[in-house]
Amino acid sequence: MKKIRSRATATAGATAYALFLGFLTGERGESLFKTDYAKLFDCSFERAVEFAESSSRKGWIVFNRVRNVIEVLFPSLLTEQEMEWIREQS
Repeated sequence: MKKIRSRATATAGATAYALFLGFLTGERGESLFKTDYAKLFDCSFERAVEFAESSSRKGWIVFNRVRNVIEVLFPSLLTEQEMEWIREQS
């Protein structure tokens, strides 16, 4: 049997989830888009940023970008206590 790999279809929700998983592993900024989770979507960095912006407009994440400085936050998914735990791990 011949195996054929089909390309993954990225969405705003899936991108937000991949960024969240990367955030939980300690990645921040632009490196969130270079994690193994983000690479699963087979899309360019620019397209992933577009999906992140879409997720931000929907209120799922907070996404800010000024040139090549990127901030991604997840206030609706993490409490202040959980954010403190993550900061302590870093």
